[in-house]
Order: sequence, then structure tokens, then C-alpha cells
Amino acid sequence: SIGLLLVILSLRDRLPAAKAPLVAVLAAVFLSLFSVLCYWQTSYWQDRQTLYLRSLAVSGPHWRIHAHVAEDYMARGEPDRALVHAEAAADLAPGEALPHFYMGNARSRVGQFDLAVLHYLRANELGMGTARLYNNLGVALMEEGREDDARLAFRRALVEQAGYPPVAASLAHYGKDLAWLRAGAG
Repeated sequence: SIGLLLVILSLRDRLPAAKAPLVAVLAAVFLSLFSVLCYWQTSYWQDRQTLYLRSLAVSGPHWRIHAHVAEDYMARGEPDRALVHAEAAADLAPGEALPHFYMGNARSRVGQFDLAVLHYLRANELGMGTARLYNNLGVALMEEGREDDARLAFRRALVEQAGYPPVAASLAHYGKDLAWLRAGAG
């Protein structure tokens, strides 16, 4: 709406002086109208989740929207609902890494660590080699009792991003430290 106001005001300079007050009044009316519309929209779209779910209802299924909904549900502590949307995203785009990462997160949160590991590995195969992925994979592997594999995943997280803070937090959760990470095979 500010852009529209600037356009209208720039027209004022190109019009005869007698019409300038009319243009200023029209600009004020338009600005007021758009301010009311913006206020109405912000009260309706209170959060991202509302926007995403409305987008799905209006435009139909799209993997990115489902992935964002899954991420939001995870942030809200609703892994079962996140899983529904992560699965939909993976079904719509089986060659994309992000839906598998979110499925791994949701599976891990509900205690299905074996499935979480599979989805994290699939996300890695599809090119998502991030510190966050490897840290989450390490956590799922630790929960499965696969300490040697977890150690490799945590190490890889630190290769991707040196000093990645969640690795230290994850290790501390399992009573481990960086010395444990450096020790052992591999």
C-alpha cells in the first residue's frame, strides 16, 4: 500500500496544480483502505500454520507446503500430525531430501528410531548433508544403542559445521563428551 501511495503522489507532480489536492485526497483514501485490509488480513492469518493449511485447501497438495506444515507441527510438539504432512510431502516429492528429514524428526519424536534412521539416511542420499541432519541421525542411532554408528554421525556433523552446538548437547544427554567422540574406531 505504501508503494501505491508513492505512485499516486508521483502522479500529483505531473498533474496541473488544480488537481493536486484531489490526488492527495485519493491517496489518503487508498492508504486508509489498504491499512484496514492489512489489519483484517493480519488478524485472519494469525500464524504460519493457518496460512499453510489455507494454501493447501486452496491450491491443492504441494510437497513444500506439506513440509512446512510438518516442521510447524514438530515445533508445536505434535509429531503425529507432523508425520501425516511429512509423509504427504515425501509421497509428492520422493526425490526431495527435506520431507525425509522431517519424517525422520517425527519418527524420532514418537520413538520409532529405526524408521527415523532410515529417513535420515534417505535425506542424506538425496543430498542433505547438514550438521543438523547428522546430529539428529546420531541421536536416533544412540537411541537404538548403535554407539559406533552414532559416533560417526556426530563426527560428520562437526565436519559439516565445526563446533555445531547441538552435538555437544546431544552428547551430554547421553553422558558422552568430545573425548568420547574422538575415541574409538573410524
